[in-house]
Amino acid sequence: MEIAIAFAAKVVEYTVAPIGRQLGCLIFYKRNVENLKTQVQRLEETKDRVQRDVDVAQRNGEEIHTDVRSWLSKVNELIEEASKLYGDEGRTTTGC
Repeated sequence: MEIAIAFAAKVVEYTVAPIGRQLGCLIFYKRNVENLKTQVQRLEETKDRVQRDVDVAQRNGEEIHTDVRSWLSKVNELIEEASKLYGDEGRTTTGC
């Protein structure tokens, strides 16, 4: 009896959980994409503000810290990657 219960528990674990994740992905897909777009827009606004500050500092002959340049570079990569994700809806859906 205990073996049957253990077996049933494993079957449920390996079938129900993945199906639940897939259903959740499908149900919340649109909301997740909209949330991504909003967060990318906020990131772009912050990047633009930081870039303007960097431009002013460079015109004034100030040194731009390495971490600031690195952050700007990473942000550009993230924005590009996110744009590809929500720009190609079919790819995002299959990634679910």
